[in-house]
Amino acid sequence: IRYDRITYVDGNIIVTGNVHIPFGDFDIYADRAIVNPDSRDIDAMGNIQLYRRTRMAGSVTPEELMRLENSAGNAVQIKEVTTDLFGNQKINVDITYVDSKVRAERLSGNLNTGYFQFTKAELSFGAMVGRAAEGVRKPNGIITLKDAEVSSCNYLESHNSHYSVSAKEMELTP
Repeated sequence: IRYDRITYVDGNIIVTGNVHIPFGDFDIYADRAIVNPDSRDIDAMGNIQLYRRTRMAGSVTPEELMRLENSAGNAVQIKEVTTDLFGNQKINVDITYVDSKVRAERLSGNLNTGYFQFTKAELSFGAMVGRAAEGVRKPNGIITLKDAEVSSCNYLESHNSHYSVSAKEMELTP
């Protein structure tokens, strides 16, 4: 865990200022968080950002490599460079990128199970964006949103969507 300040209260760790909590394929950023190191329960507040990273390996051209390296949020590791009989280079790489994110006012849950509750959320996963008054991410990755709106139009992120689906409750499988 990274932070600016730390205190301990009744077995809980309280971190404040530029909090970063990596776990598995996820990163949580917040202004403040309370973490129980035994149960791995977490309660985070203020400017919550939850990112899910995906890793993949592949073979790319030098042009594709440049595009991948210049894309925000990508981490590219070069494994091997090969050249075919015609002088064409292929570069074998491992790529880590953010494939989904949640921004919220508050996030509570468990780092072991991956069960999280969040309030006043904005979500992005694949080609979809959305927002909801509250939501739950279950350990199997399914997200249930309440008072929600989703769209495949990125204008929704700036509150200018021209089409979207709204519901009192919806279940998403990113």
